[in-house]
Amino acid sequence: MYCVARDHPAPEDLRSRLDCLAESEVMDSCRRALAAFVDNRDPSIWLISSIEIDLAIDAGTATASRGAAAWGEQIALEIGRAIERGPGVSVLRFADRPAYIAQWARDMAAGQAWGKWYYREFDSLRSLAQSTAIAEGIIREGEEAVPVLLRLHSMQALEPVLDVVSNTDAQRVWAAVFPTSRGRWKNVARWASRLLALLRGFPSNVQASPPRAALRFAVAALAEWPIQDTQETEGLREAVEGLLELRRVLGAAAPDMAQQILEAAITQSHEEGNPLVDATLSEFIRQVSGGDPKWAAFAVEVIAPHGAAPGVADETILSELGGIFLLISAFRDLEIDLATLAAAQRCDEPTKAAAVLRHLLAVRCLGQSRTALAIHDRAVAEFSGIPSAVTLAEMAEALAAADVDAALRIVSDALMDRTGERLRDDLADQHLDYFAIGEIIPELKLDAECERSWSRLATSLLRDFCRRLPGFARSSPEYIFQNFLAGTSQLRVSEDRIEVRLAPCPLSIVLRIAGMYQSLEMPWRKGVEICLQAPPT
Repeated sequence: MYCVARDHPAPEDLRSRLDCLAESEVMDSCRRALAAFVDNRDPSIWLISSIEIDLAIDAGTATASRGAAAWGEQIALEIGRAIERGPGVSVLRFADRPAYIAQWARDMAAGQAWGKWYYREFDSLRSLAQSTAIAEGIIREGEEAVPVLLRLHSMQALEPVLDVVSNTDAQRVWAAVFPTSRGRWKNVARWASRLLALLRGFPSNVQASPPRAALRFAVAALAEWPIQDTQETEGLREAVEGLLELRRVLGAAAPDMAQQILEAAITQSHEEGNPLVDATLSEFIRQVSGGDPKWAAFAVEVIAPHGAAPGVADETILSELGGIFLLISAFRDLEIDLATLAAAQRCDEPTKAAAVLRHLLAVRCLGQSRTALAIHDRAVAEFSGIPSAVTLAEMAEALAAADVDAALRIVSDALMDRTGERLRDDLADQHLDYFAIGEIIPELKLDAECERSWSRLATSLLRDFCRRLPGFARSSPEYIFQNFLAGTSQLRVSEDRIEVRLAPCPLSIVLRIAGMYQSLEMPWRKGVEICLQAPPT
């Protein structure tokens, strides 16, 4: 609002000139001044309802520019003060743009978005139906659409949003966010091997690749295996659609025919083709199986487990981190179960906290670069015995409260009894970085001394594992992972037994010589037999 003299000869002309100043020079000045308050590297979004400032200006042509600069600086100062005061009724902060869009989509699904001042950006969508507006709001984010869907997933809001989005609009989102790959089969096999680990959690009575089921499946996969940029999703669409279609086909087939259908597609041995399997699905099966007929039995077991006997609670899990089970002996002999329980005595629920600390120690052993994958990996969870409902916040709370020195004392004594050596403290900087899971998940970041202590424990475990391998006692953590622990393992989990079919690795012969393929028990999972099985030859 402008206040001018009552007898001004041309107030409308003056308002027009001041509007032009506000839209150009005032905005430019404000933007420059805000650089002192806002870090351009900070992705957070701040929304301010209004700021009331009394400003004066000499509207003469010669002085208007100087006045505009002063206006911009004063507005920037007030914005900076609002940010310093932090979020409130008229000031909101979102971690980044995907968080803002996801919050809007959730409120839209709940019918609570329109009328809120901080959603004015979406006013152009108000004339659209609820489903179409949500779809359009996500699609127009372009490359940020995938982070929006992931944010909805982490907020546990993806299902409520998909519930109100029609099949037509879901198909639009699916096509726009996950376009067909440029190289038809590029990365499809890699994504398919990962997706198989998730497929059991999705309903089997779906139609051929319905878009909402496909979106759920793809987003769940990206939450489990995070990507650095959207180009890494290449092949994901084809893998999702192929596996959902394959599950539909095998679900419709007679139980005794499912494996035969797959074997015929893999070997191309059927003369006229199976009416349930078209040419595209046949090619998909051959691509993801690598032409190996043995894949058929494995796929049927995971995708269409018709033959499970009533009352049998076995579950099959695929994991790229199942090699963690090779560290059982190291965890057992260094008394990690007692060490983590001692460290957890400060926590409200020591037994639960000990399982969390054991889980996080296993995650450290797998290396920083795999933290995001390992933290929620089913195989790592089965190894550590962590309760399934533990949240990241609970993990962070247990880690922050833990007495890591108590754990170090127990492990040091166990190491002395076992090898006659003391717990070493000569960690190279690259090893500290290797175990620094807090660099990937900031909630788990500790002070430098605590980080070093937990890294000493992880190093001791890997060194103990290496001692059991002839000629590898001095190998680096990453070398050990890549040559012994990496690869897709298969777990069959029941109430009193876990069978771990370990992945083929470059040095499987060394594991065989060291006697690693064996049955044993973990002290923290009493009554559960762990059977480590060699990979198929």
